[in-house]
Amino acid sequence: MMAKSKLQHGTTSKKLVLQETVSAYLFLLPCLVFFIGFVVIPMGIALFTSFFNYTMNDFTFVGLNNYKELFSDLVFTKGFVNTLLIVVVSVPVVTAFSLWVGSAIYNMRPGPRSFYRIVFYLPVVTGTVAVTVVWKWMFNQYTGLFN
Repeated sequence: MMAKSKLQHGTTSKKLVLQETVSAYLFLLPCLVFFIGFVVIPMGIALFTSFFNYTMNDFTFVGLNNYKELFSDLVFTKGFVNTLLIVVVSVPVVTAFSLWVGSAIYNMRPGPRSFYRIVFYLPVVTGTVAVTVVWKWMFNQYTGLFN
């Protein structure tokens, strides 16, 4: 009797895990379709066409010649080095500074902590509020631009 209930309980939990997994993937499916359609496929097309000389009336295979030309261009190499420098130096410094500021604010008393939270979060909200006010003004039924 005990073995049968354990077996039944084990199969029920496996069914539940399977149902939860399927439902999770179904919820992720729209985002996955969007990601594949607008990120993965265009990246594949761009990679494919990078091996060709592509103009309005000419589509000839050139292999890696486009990449050789790209890496021999001084403007590209300067931009690549600058981008690499920003990623390697700027991102860790800004991240470390942000973590330090966050931990310093967390250890403050509640009054100053709330003030600094407002000050740091205000730029996030301000842009949205400004856009909302402008659109409401443009769609005003009496004095709006789109009246």
